Amino acid sequence: MDAAQTRDSLLSLLKENGIDSVTYDHPKVLTVDEQAKHVGHLEGGHSKNLLLKDKKNRLILISALTSTKIDMKVLSQRLGLGKSGLRLAPEDIMQAVLKVPLGCVTPFALLNQSARSVTLLLDEGFKSKTQVFFHPLTNDATSAISPNGLDKFLRLIGREPVYVNVEEVVVVGSEQPPDLARYLVDVTGDNISKEQSAIKATTVQGDKPELSQGTNTPAKITVAAPKSKNKSSSAEKETVRSTSADVQGTTLTILNELLSAFQKEVTAQIVEKQGQEIATLVSNPLKQRLEPELESLLMAFKNTAYTEGFVAGMASRSATR
Repeated sequence: MDAAQTRDSLLSLLKENGIDSVTYDHPKVLTVDEQAKHVGHLEGGHSKNLLLKDKKNRLILISALTSTKIDMKVLSQRLGLGKSGLRLAPEDIMQAVLKVPLGCVTPFALLNQSARSVTLLLDEGFKSKTQVFFHPLTNDATSAISPNGLDKFLRLIGREPVYVNVEEVVVVGSEQPPDLARYLVDVTGDNISKEQSAIKATTVQGDKPELSQGTNTPAKITVAAPKSKNKSSSAEKETVRSTSADVQGTTLTILNELLSAFQKEVTAQIVEKQGQEIATLVSNPLKQRLEPELESLLMAFKNTAYTEGFVAGMASRSATR
């Protein structure tokens, strides 16, 4: 696995290739608003950066001006993914592919080889600014670079800059194909990094958890049918699938669906103002808090179901004697 690039290696690369940049140190920040308290007074284009993933685990990095409105449903359709094909990439994927922690999503992270299959879409609003601001792979500093310097950096690492009108509302239909779909990077063959190819379904984003075969597979239970006075005395058997037997797996499934719905809501509303990390910061503690309570409730439900089944079975046996 390739070592993660650092602030120093990034700034050295820029300097060695004649790309001017100025870096401002400040306390660690997790949101756009926090960052603005320290560098918001500087003239230029301040950015917000969202790492998204689709159902095929393709990753899309949207880098836009903080004032740009991002409609996730419209963006998803413009990428050819339907109305709900995009989700925020969870923290583990962010760290594995971009190799940056929470609060550090930045186009500069594409310097890492592990991020070569990430699609980058830049707000065309950057082009009108004298300088644009991004984290230099760490959230305790902000680097200013000209749009031309950003383009030079991207070409240096083998990428052609793609600028789009992020706010444009495109009604996709039979006469209007998805206008951004052509920019999606193919994640097959040599084009995908080992880190991205290893991406599995993640619980924080609401996908069903990956389970080892046989571990959480619903058990098959054979139940003898009650004897009938009007039928043959031989008992008929039916096979039913019991999901209640797996309390932990069911708990995780329910939690994942709840958190997925929660993150979809904050994506369009809170993330627009606060940045990508707020969704993960809120949902992870919720999961830790709800999991034991929900598991306890499901266990009680399972025990009650078993008890009622036992009582019903005993009553059935008594009635047929």
